[in-house]
Amino acid sequence: MIPASLRDRLCARADGAFGAAAFVTGYVLLAIFTLTSPGLPPGVDISRIIWLPSGLALAFIVQAGIGAWPWIFLAEAVVTGVTGDPLLGALGTGAGSTAEAVLAATLLSAAGFSPSLGRWRDVVALIVLGSGVSSLLGAVISVSALVWSGALPAAGAVDVGFRWWLSHANGILLLTPVLLTVCTGLGDKIRQHFGEAAATAALLVLVGWLLFNTEDPESVTRLLLYVPFPILLWSAFRFRLTGAALANLFLILPALAGTGAGRGPLAGIGPSQTVLQLAVFLTVTVLTSLILAGVVEEREEEATARLAAEEERRQMGERMHQAQKLESLGVLAGGIAHDFNNLLATIMGNADLAEKRLPLDHSAGDNVAEVLRASRRAADLCRQIQAYAGRGQVASSVLDLNEVVDEMGELLSVSFPNDAEVTIRLTSGLPPVWGDVTQIRQVVLNLLTNAADALPAGKGRIQVTTGELIGEDVVEADLVIGEPPSRATRLVHLTVEDDGPGMDQDARVRVFEPFYSTKNVGRGLGLAVVLGIVRSHGGTMELRTSPGKGASFRVALPVTSRAPDPDPLPAVGNGGRPLHGRILLADDEEGVRRACGGMLKEEGLEVVEVADGAEAVERYRAGPEDYDLVILDVSMPRMDGYQALEAMREIRPNVRVILSTGNVHDADEVEAKFGAPILAKPYGSEELRAAVARGLGRRPMTTG
Repeated sequence: MIPASLRDRLCARADGAFGAAAFVTGYVLLAIFTLTSPGLPPGVDISRIIWLPSGLALAFIVQAGIGAWPWIFLAEAVVTGVTGDPLLGALGTGAGSTAEAVLAATLLSAAGFSPSLGRWRDVVALIVLGSGVSSLLGAVISVSALVWSGALPAAGAVDVGFRWWLSHANGILLLTPVLLTVCTGLGDKIRQHFGEAAATAALLVLVGWLLFNTEDPESVTRLLLYVPFPILLWSAFRFRLTGAALANLFLILPALAGTGAGRGPLAGIGPSQTVLQLAVFLTVTVLTSLILAGVVEEREEEATARLAAEEERRQMGERMHQAQKLESLGVLAGGIAHDFNNLLATIMGNADLAEKRLPLDHSAGDNVAEVLRASRRAADLCRQIQAYAGRGQVASSVLDLNEVVDEMGELLSVSFPNDAEVTIRLTSGLPPVWGDVTQIRQVVLNLLTNAADALPAGKGRIQVTTGELIGEDVVEADLVIGEPPSRATRLVHLTVEDDGPGMDQDARVRVFEPFYSTKNVGRGLGLAVVLGIVRSHGGTMELRTSPGKGASFRVALPVTSRAPDPDPLPAVGNGGRPLHGRILLADDEEGVRRACGGMLKEEGLEVVEVADGAEAVERYRAGPEDYDLVILDVSMPRMDGYQALEAMREIRPNVRVILSTGNVHDADEVEAKFGAPILAKPYGSEELRAAVARGLGRRPMTTG
């Protein structure tokens, strides 16, 4: 086989000077071999049966393009000139061979021909258009030129034209498939099984020699001409088109040698009949094996494509299953965190009240303080779980991703291991995104911490990059989670890569699960929180990793067209002065209601407690002027907080309301929509006091 480097150079540069020089040289050498038939018995003229240069010419023009036709004309003119033909005849045969190749390439291109010959219709197109029709045109032009030049008597034009057409057609059938399939890599099947291919070639040569070299032609029946067919068919099945084309070459050479020497089953029937019978034998074997090889090649490609499609569907199914699993875990985690927040609100509220009511030197003071500390840690854990579920409280604004990354990179640089090489590459001019800057900082922090933890013994490289994408750039990775953007959606990305040990399949599909960790420390919420935050911001999360090749996490967030917000006003407070007013408190959780009511009473406020939204609306309708502020839990039976708020606004449009919940993930949008601030559970007395002070002192907000 041709070395891969030389093959690639010849095929890839067929349209360059190197390819043209190689073609002309090869054409002349093939012509000399075909005309002189070296090594064969005297009188054996291969050119009467096969003109191999025609096969090289068609392969060359298919690879180099029709614009390479002058090189074919030059090569053929040189050959016919060297053989002693008159100048007009040399020019005519050059024109005929050139027209043959150009017409063949044109017709094949129009028929959608593929040079890989990977479909049976490509093989048929080569046989009918490339070999049959085009060779006929070349024969007509070439023979006509020889007659006009006086090199060929007019009486022999038809016979010579037929032989010319037959030899050029056979040359294309024998050599073009070999060259094209080698250039497209199909010949690699022979390289993979070279020993078997060499044995098959040797067997064909042996069978051809035994069949066509008997001294007594009469003792060899022509039925034995079918003996090589099983070997040819095996070559087509096993080695495809390249093998089938080479197999015919290995068979036809001993057939030509034996028949030319007057031996074999085709000898003794007259020169014209012998040539015709040999040409027919060659044509039948070539057509049979090439068409079979084309069919097998196409079926194999279809089977491979089906297997690839099935594998892609399987992988997509796994990705969808994993995404659904994570989504289900998010729903479950969000629900648990919501209920747990209600419990924590009761615990924190009562512990806060107990701490305020106990004397400073009371022995239970430390115990109550510890309860408060544990409650706050539990509340922080709940916030992380809600972030994973995409339900964390969000205070969104227009922000610059580069600024966040740069800020966090500087902050964390001192905490990275000394042997870690951290590179931050920020693409300038990034468009802004809409998000919660605190949560985006959390994303950067968790990704960088995860990358640092992945480095063995703290040694390795971490690279952080930002850039701009469009939706179609979000490609299939090992794992992609999030709402897929449309192709034209503008995105900005944050990518964190490390050259650590990477992840295997099991770790890859579980890495975003809450409480899953490959480290001995930590809760396993870092990447789970990242995923939740990214999903809550309408982005996607991509992971690329494999064992020994590190890991790459890419966060893609949609670009916003919103204008930057003006500087926020300072928070409204009362400097610690006592609060005055009457509060209507609605919450279906009795513990939360009592704790909140107790803290409000400690502030000097009068509190009316109700258990659901419907009762709150009834109380408010009975005396709307009696209440200075209403605190509504969002999730309540009979009537939720949103419905209760709308009903109260029908009674009194400028009602002051605070919405309290442990499950609102976009506080600013809720406030903009309902005109009421959010008080997130769990909360202590300080958070409650600040919210109530703002509620009592703020200008009432109305909708519509």
